[in-house]
Amino acid sequence: MAIISKFLNTVKQNTQLPVIFTTAFCFAYILFSLVLYFCNGFHFIHGIIAWNLFLAALPLVFSVLADFAIKSGRKALAVMAGILWLLFFPNSPYLITDIIHLHIFDYYGMSGYVRNISEWVWLMYMSVGILLGVVTGMMSLELFYQRIVQRKGRGVAYSAILAVVIISGYAIYIGRFLRLNSWDIIRPWFLVQKLVKNIDSFAVAFSLSMSVCILLVYVLFHAFFSNSAKLSKSQ
Repeated sequence: MAIISKFLNTVKQNTQLPVIFTTAFCFAYILFSLVLYFCNGFHFIHGIIAWNLFLAALPLVFSVLADFAIKSGRKALAVMAGILWLLFFPNSPYLITDIIHLHIFDYYGMSGYVRNISEWVWLMYMSVGILLGVVTGMMSLELFYQRIVQRKGRGVAYSAILAVVIISGYAIYIGRFLRLNSWDIIRPWFLVQKLVKNIDSFAVAFSLSMSVCILLVYVLFHAFFSNSAKLSKSQ
């Protein structure tokens, strides 16, 4: 129980959000999912959002675990958690591409926008899910940035963030178009063959565009996070 308590305190300290608030937000979203399920029946979007949100939450878990391991002097655990964080972080911004699934709904008819509340609720459901997943991932990236700043300085931290963003942009291309997953790293030869066969101008353009998108989202999150931290210290 002591280890769990320390871990939760690490979450609170590093995300600047009370654990109870984050937990309550996730719980509210789960309730929202259940309401949609019982009112409209199971939809494949339930499965997509639930699974991708789970994957998007893992980077925050691994980043906090790495920080906890560093403070506890467990270097091997810290390295393992850091590697897992890098492998799973792209799952968070990957959620942005899930917006494509809204094409199954019809929001515009012959007389203007449709007035079917069910379809608009699905829009809200997808939007909140994507927001939740992306913010969770940005929390983990901010923690990654802060730790590098403390140990190596801002210059190294900026370079590391840029590297992670570029890797993530390409990883999202791999996940969306090649249908590969984070755990496919355990099949390196198959992975390399698949990647080499699918390098083209679209892959480069999509990866770079997605990298720019991730960077813009993180910059906004970082600015908000930094201002919030300054306000907390001044009070």
